[in-house]
Amino acid sequence: MHINLIGQINSSGIGNHFAHFSKAFSTLAGMGHRVRITNGRDISALGTMCYRRPLAPQASIFFWGGFGIYNEHLDALSGKKILWCVFENSTLPDAWLETWRRFDELWIPSEWGRAVLIAHGFDPAHVIVMPEGVDTGTFFPNPIAHEKFRFLMVGKYEGRKSVDETLGAFRQAFLPGDLSVELWLKCDYFGRPERTELLRSKVQDDPRIKLISGDFDAAGIAEIYNSVDAFVFPSKAEGFGLPGLEAMACGLPIMATFYSGQTQYLNDFPDAVLPIDYTLMPLSDPDYQSLYGTLYDGQSMGHWAVPDLSSIASGMIRLKDSIVDWREKARHVVGQLQLRYDWLSIARLGLGQIEKK
Repeated sequence: MHINLIGQINSSGIGNHFAHFSKAFSTLAGMGHRVRITNGRDISALGTMCYRRPLAPQASIFFWGGFGIYNEHLDALSGKKILWCVFENSTLPDAWLETWRRFDELWIPSEWGRAVLIAHGFDPAHVIVMPEGVDTGTFFPNPIAHEKFRFLMVGKYEGRKSVDETLGAFRQAFLPGDLSVELWLKCDYFGRPERTELLRSKVQDDPRIKLISGDFDAAGIAEIYNSVDAFVFPSKAEGFGLPGLEAMACGLPIMATFYSGQTQYLNDFPDAVLPIDYTLMPLSDPDYQSLYGTLYDGQSMGHWAVPDLSSIASGMIRLKDSIVDWREKARHVVGQLQLRYDWLSIARLGLGQIEKK
């Protein structure tokens, strides 16, 4: 079989996803199939791929966020056409839906996302849960000794990630005189340096809050995870929420909102996760409006989970006071997580789905 993987390798979540899946899939499928990787932004290469007529059966997987194919090219493509889509919204714009209906299958990384697609009228038989994965060769428990108790939050500084709520909860939970605890924030917004400076201005008077800025490779991020005690993940909505999975792969207990894409792995290991209370609210956010407003054209963007600040604060206290028990719970699930979410395991799921008759 000829299998085309179409996407783009970059620093985004979907770029990371495409890079790791492509590598694992090529390793796994390369012995029995011919795997071609195409840059989704190269229209010329896409056109060549679409009009090629291989003698063997063909399947093509497009990675959402990394393909720029025009509909006329897509119609010319032979064989099974698969879109691996990722979204955080509970309501999807008509422009996306119109394009997505041209694919034979939609792969989505969570049961939550699958339910959203089915609610939009997609045939359940053609909506397949295909989780994202984690590089278990990089993200694994390797604790670095330190004295103070450290919480970590990772995610760009935008409303969806609930960074401000986390800051407020930390200050509510631990009075300024309590120097036994720290909050580390890796919350750059690449391309928006003013966001980083705004966040810096909000934390500069609190020596317990450390702002980590800069472009780190995977090993550098893993070192950060292994330098802290617990992970805070109060995101209002995620397509999959890779930082949470990376933190758990490093053996960290995690507190998180059980809503949207991250529930795919949170529900697998509930004993290692402290839930954050939340309220479903209409999605109203200037960043989303800026990115997608014209697509929605006044249509509702759906809902997301607004975390309860007091719940975050009480959860922080609970984790700190019982960290030995929580770390034991978190360490207990690492082996299962590595087996289930390693990229080779995800590639094996993908290949099995493609090979189905």
